[in-house]
Amino acid sequence: CDALQTLVRSDAHSASLPPSATDADCVALPEVKPEADPEPSAPAALVCQPSRFMLSRDPRLAPAQPYVPSVLRGFSQWMRQLPDHWDELLGHTYPSLIHKLLRDGALPEAFDCFAEMKEEGEKPTAAVYEMLIRGCALAMQRVTVRAPEADVLTQHLYARVLGLWAEMRERKVRVDRFTYIELLRACGKAGQVRAAFAIFDKMLTLPQFLPDSRTFDSMYELCNATGEHEHAFEVFREQQE
Repeated sequence: CDALQTLVRSDAHSASLPPSATDADCVALPEVKPEADPEPSAPAALVCQPSRFMLSRDPRLAPAQPYVPSVLRGFSQWMRQLPDHWDELLGHTYPSLIHKLLRDGALPEAFDCFAEMKEEGEKPTAAVYEMLIRGCALAMQRVTVRAPEADVLTQHLYARVLGLWAEMRERKVRVDRFTYIELLRACGKAGQVRAAFAIFDKMLTLPQFLPDSRTFDSMYELCNATGEHEHAFEVFREQQE
């Protein structure tokens, strides 16, 4: 109040407060609160039109699915199933039959079809031999540290694999990378460590058949199953190089 009185005395036009005014004579000034700025109004586009996110979350706002006639729906389903019926539409071939039999787990029937294929004078390709070798490998029982000896079935299947490989060499079938990979997998599952490393070393000497990730994975699996950890480090060094 003293400061207010001093300001009032200094004003030539304001002498309402006497020099002897006390605190009781001072009038408390009401507190004036600044008016808050009005909130900005949202654009009309945001208010009237829901976003795509809102449409996707609220099923009531989702657009209705277009009507599709039953004839077109049936045709669409038939087109999706068409790849499974190529053989029925175009006619069965020996490679397709062998592939189907192996996919169904019918390995003896696949070899019967393979024998009939050769009797009919059709030359098997490398893909056919690879399918049969892979079928034999899948039917084998893996040799491990706990079961170091292959069972009778695995020994028989491994002998069939060796026969297929010898037949490929006799017929001078042109092999590819997959041929070596399937051979290596079969040797690894049968516990033939030396044969598997012989194939692996052969692939390292052929630029067109250099080992890929599948080859190294098969070698690691073989070494881990048979306890050949030192050989696994050799494979790792080759992979790093």
